[in-house]
Amino acid sequence: MKRVLVVTENAYLGQKIKLAVLDRAEVTVDRAYISGYDICLWDTDSSGAPRADAVTMSRDEPCDLKIPFSREALIGYILEQKVGGISLTGRICEIRGKKIKLTELEARLLALLLEAKGGFVSREEILKEIWGNGADAGVINVYVHYLREKIEQGEKIIISSRNNGYKIDGKYLTEAENA
Repeated sequence: MKRVLVVTENAYLGQKIKLAVLDRAEVTVDRAYISGYDICLWDTDSSGAPRADAVTMSRDEPCDLKIPFSREALIGYILEQKVGGISLTGRICEIRGKKIKLTELEARLLALLLEAKGGFVSREEILKEIWGNGADAGVINVYVHYLREKIEQGEKIIISSRNNGYKIDGKYLTEAENA
């Protein structure tokens, strides 16, 4: 059984979540983050900034789960741990409703990884597509590091493999990107 933490100051919302998933998860409601839970649902309408790894809930702000939500949507987030996709428009990356401005090279690198739809992109392909043949391979490490600093915020989004290259974790791709 999954352990779920609901961070909210709204006792009614906390109770609603407890009752909705009573048979599927163990729910704890608190006003502050406590570690040791499988998933954290964060009410952004309450005080405090949500943790990067939390599923956000709100009535008005951009979030993962819009209040009011259906029982099915709530169970989907808890059981499937939906994370929400990454989108890239020009040099603006959006993840979990947060817009992040990227440099031209960071945006090109992210676009290349997103185009792979969860598959690995080799270091050689990255070098060729973004820097051409005249660049040193070490530049990839630098820009992957820059990109991770901007978009990950405690989450592991970019997966690296010494033999295969880099890819975006599939749970961060939207359904359209996974198709």
